[in-house]
Amino acid sequence: MSLDATEPQGLRTGSAGPVARFCGRVARWSAANPRRVLGLCAALMLVGALLLTRVRVDTSLTAMLGEDAPAALAMERVLADYDGTDALLVLVEPEGDARELTAPEAGRGPTPQQQAAMLRFAERFELALRAEPAGAELVTTVRWRPEPAIVQWVTRTMIPAGAYYLGPQGVAELAERLGPAQMDRQLARAEALLAAPGPAGQALAGALAKDPLRLSELAAKRVPAGLTGGASAGPDGAAGPEWSRDGRALLIRVGSRAPFSNTSAAQRLAAAADRAALIAARDIPGVRAAVGGSSAIAATSSRVIRTDSIASVVASVLLLNVLFLLFYGRFSSGLIVGAVAGAGMLVGFGVHALAMPVVSPLAAAVAALLAGLGVDYGIHFLSRYRAARSAGDAPALACEHTATLMGVPIVTNCFTSIFGFASLWPSPIRMLSDFATMGTLGLIGALLAVFTLLPALLVLTDRPRTPLRTRPAPEGPQAHADEAQAQVRDGPAGALASALAGAVACAPRAVMLSTLAVPAALVVAALVAGASLKLEGDLTVLHPRPNPAFETTGRVLERFGGQGELLPVELSAADGAGLVVAAYQLAAALDGLHGEGFSITGVLGLHSLLPDPRLAGATRAALASIDPVQVKADFAGAVERSAFGPSAFKGYEEFLTTLVRPGPTPDVSALIASGAGIMLLPREVLAGRAPPTRAVALIVLDRPLHERRQRAVAVAAIQNALTSVPGAQLAGLAAVSTDLERSASEGLPISVGVSVGLVLAWLLLVFRRVTDVAMALIPLAFAAGGVVLFMSLTGLKFNPINSVAIPLLNGIAVDAGVFLVATYKLYAGDRAGLVRALRSTCHAVLLATATTVTGFASLCFTHTPAIQSLGLIAAVGITASMIGALLVLMPLVVLRSRLARPSSGPAPEPGQPELVQPEPVQPEPGQQAAGPSDAPAAR
Repeated sequence: MSLDATEPQGLRTGSAGPVARFCGRVARWSAANPRRVLGLCAALMLVGALLLTRVRVDTSLTAMLGEDAPAALAMERVLADYDGTDALLVLVEPEGDARELTAPEAGRGPTPQQQAAMLRFAERFELALRAEPAGAELVTTVRWRPEPAIVQWVTRTMIPAGAYYLGPQGVAELAERLGPAQMDRQLARAEALLAAPGPAGQALAGALAKDPLRLSELAAKRVPAGLTGGASAGPDGAAGPEWSRDGRALLIRVGSRAPFSNTSAAQRLAAAADRAALIAARDIPGVRAAVGGSSAIAATSSRVIRTDSIASVVASVLLLNVLFLLFYGRFSSGLIVGAVAGAGMLVGFGVHALAMPVVSPLAAAVAALLAGLGVDYGIHFLSRYRAARSAGDAPALACEHTATLMGVPIVTNCFTSIFGFASLWPSPIRMLSDFATMGTLGLIGALLAVFTLLPALLVLTDRPRTPLRTRPAPEGPQAHADEAQAQVRDGPAGALASALAGAVACAPRAVMLSTLAVPAALVVAALVAGASLKLEGDLTVLHPRPNPAFETTGRVLERFGGQGELLPVELSAADGAGLVVAAYQLAAALDGLHGEGFSITGVLGLHSLLPDPRLAGATRAALASIDPVQVKADFAGAVERSAFGPSAFKGYEEFLTTLVRPGPTPDVSALIASGAGIMLLPREVLAGRAPPTRAVALIVLDRPLHERRQRAVAVAAIQNALTSVPGAQLAGLAAVSTDLERSASEGLPISVGVSVGLVLAWLLLVFRRVTDVAMALIPLAFAAGGVVLFMSLTGLKFNPINSVAIPLLNGIAVDAGVFLVATYKLYAGDRAGLVRALRSTCHAVLLATATTVTGFASLCFTHTPAIQSLGLIAAVGITASMIGALLVLMPLVVLRSRLARPSSGPAPEPGQPELVQPEPVQPEPGQQAAGPSDAPAAR
């Protein structure tokens, strides 16, 4: 329906359009049956509250990004399906100065007593953790040394079958090395090396005793590095505990049966680890431990986000009541409007919980946001209702008239806000679409509650202060003038609204031009300063801060391993042999890959433990040409000709025989049977419940990918290289971050376009005139410009969360414009009535803006930087929209009213707003004229 001049200018229900008449009928029924309405609403609220108890916050990648993000899905599978992934990382270090522990001085290492204490802690920690109920249920592995199964695989399978790993060309080199001349040369070289004095000679003696022919040199050329789990090698060459580079910290890795997306299991496991660390630290002085890892981060994030949501809602409700006290002079009005909005949103959130009991962190924050948005409809309803009551209408009649008059503006504002949320539905980022759905249902609940619950509460709580008028209100513009003049301006803000409306009415052009000069000056300042909008490249802004688990994980990444980024790659193939081939193809595709700010130092995968099945036949054929008997005899002769005794290399002859006549070729089935595939194969495959069709490989980079450009370059180069590897999908936080940034940058223009298009179409449907629509969009223009200027001048960056503020503002920022334009159209040609009505509208706009800003500003006090920035940007935009509405649009409305036909009242004094004296209300036949006590209470 439209709000043009043909629509009601009085409170005539019959002359209203279908939407207004329907709103009026609903309000009339509610006012006539208040207790029945309250009972029904109480039942719905109880159901909604029960449904909300099912809701849990999901911090998983798929909950935030959705199932259309390949890197996120791969990362989720890697974290959920593989025991090699670490649910918890326990950093054990000696107590002392933090600076020394994080950046030790050169040459300063741990004392043997410190390392012994840390190892003793690790042993006690494992016992204590497995004794915990959550540990017994969830923990799969606790390791601070290499997996025993992997060590046994290397010593019992890889070394005896080493020839298979060399390939045909390597076997040819092996045959040459096993010739008599080469044997003599290697033993002579060993003699020279053993002549080195001191500890070096002793160490070489041990190594040469194991491999006098130095066959390991051939393997080093072709066999990929084995999986050691990050453990360092001891003096004897055996893999030792996983020490940091400086040796001052020990890392304990804990595997879990439950993925970190299962926040309940993650919280239980993290709590069990904390208790186990306290138990293990008893009687071990000088040792401290910190728990990190994906499950600890998820547990902390879920707990903090839930607490933030509750705290922000409570803070928002308290602030809203303070605002109502300032604007209306007492708490009762705020309690009524807040209760109505809260009841509607509770039912709306309950409907959402019925369909989707799992929500993302962003959706969990929507309650505090809507606490400020949902009360706006009740504010405008209450403002007009109080005007009708002050003019003498009975409560039930005032509710019906208010619903009829305000139905279209309130519904219009609700739908424009819904369009802002709905524009996020097409976003490829799942948390944005969930946020949009929850916000939409909350707004719809608040809208329905305004026309159903609010009239019932007003009828039950209102007390007559003027003689009640039971007959229909007078029609025409004069009735509106009476109501505007009789508007009760409670609270300190009433004087501000009246003064502001009066100032605008006195000098509209001066107010408008001076206001426009301020953003113009800011634009010039931004251009001079070279300010620009930037994208946030740090994905950690999505996590709450402070987050001890996150900080511990960062310290682990800095101090252990290659000190670089680890990017998992999920491989898929038809069978185990195909997985091994894919791993070799992956290693070849990434060999020597480097770029701006990164280089790949290694790839760990099935090719690190198994030979290439494509070369198995040619390798066996090459080995067939080597006579093991002759090799054994040649070695015995070479030893006899050397300075070594016959017993110096006892057992080495048998090793050479096994080397040239190995057993069956090691394959995936043998790897599974040995348990050595724990870090590379899914849990279901290792348990024999699924065929080996998936595996994981780890790309090791030389440095962490902290910077956005560095990360984008590295991920793009690796993804480009993976196009030659069938069935390979890059995972890892770096890849997920890159996908998230790309989805946000691609989805934002679409969301903005959808929201603007829907709002324009709706306003055209309502107002039907382009000039009226253009006027209503002035606050939106101020909101958009204010956000851009604020972010440019302060350096605040766009991230996937705060970018939703832009499409949201497209729907929210027009609210004040809609009410001002609707007021202007209702008072077309009646300048005095318009000025009086603007006081009431200005009062409602100020309060509605303050409540909406309060809802968004409450997000600024959460612990998640991305959500904080969302609240800040939205608050700035809504404040700017209010400035545009009251200091640009309202003066424009007054100026346009001067072009309409003049009112019939007396001319105003120079410099004063135009006012019209109300005409006396003529009584209907059979009724007496109202006496002095029946006159509306004017201010």
